Amino acid sequence: MERGLGTTHIALSLANFVCSKLGMKTAYIELNTTNQIHVLSRKDRKPSFTYKGIVFYPNTTVTSLSEILHKNYRYFIIDMGV
Repeated sequence: MERGLGTTHIALSLANFVCSKLGMKTAYIELNTTNQIHVLSRKDRKPSFTYKGIVFYPNTTVTSLSEILHKNYRYFIIDMGV
């Protein structure tokens, strides 16, 4: 598979729908090496940030994934890229 197929776009759209339309507490986890999600953050590179009600975890590693999945979110959208 090639990069640029839209997996991040679909994951962002899904997270936005779940949060804004369904009103569910949502975490977006970037579990790939593209590091594209930091574009949404206007601050320093922190482990997480909130944008439009969604909590984003950019550039997440497999080792930190377990800790995030134990947090209190209704939905976890995991962008694994291609």
